[in-house]
Order: sequence, then C-alpha cells, then structure tokens
Amino acid sequence: MLGSLCGLLGFQGFSGFAVYLAMVGLIALGVGLGKCKGNPGKYFVSGWLALGIDQDGLLAFLLCWIGAYALAHGTVDPRAP
Repeated sequence: MLGSLCGLLGFQGFSGFAVYLAMVGLIALGVGLGKCKGNPGKYFVSGWLALGIDQDGLLAFLLCWIGAYALAHGTVDPRAP
C-alpha cells in the first residue's frame, strides 16, 4: 500500500526510499511501543529486529511503487497498435 501511494504521488529516486524508511520506522515504533508495550522481545524472538526492514517487504514496496507510478504517470504512444 505504501508503494502504491509513493507511485501515485510521483516520488522518484531516493525520495521514495526515504518515505519507505520513514514509514517503516514509524510503523515499527507504533507496533513496538503500542502493541508490544515497549517489549517486543516478549513477543518476537529477535525483538526489535522483527519489526524492521525485510527483503520481502522491500521487494513488495518496489513492485507496487513501480507499477503505480507507471499507471499514473506513464505516457501512451498514440502510434502503438
């Protein structure tokens, strides 16, 4: 969902990654402090590391970001069949 938002808003390059990092950090803090009451080690084996960036989340972000950007800001060649 975050990737789609970045794509629709037209973020490009490092600004999109900055938004991703900021939002993942805010979400991790919210879950760690709110739901886990400041002690994620009680619920996750790796503690705070479980709430951070993972490869699958980053790849899903990229897929949605690129797709939404292409749909919203892509150009259409009128000569294409």
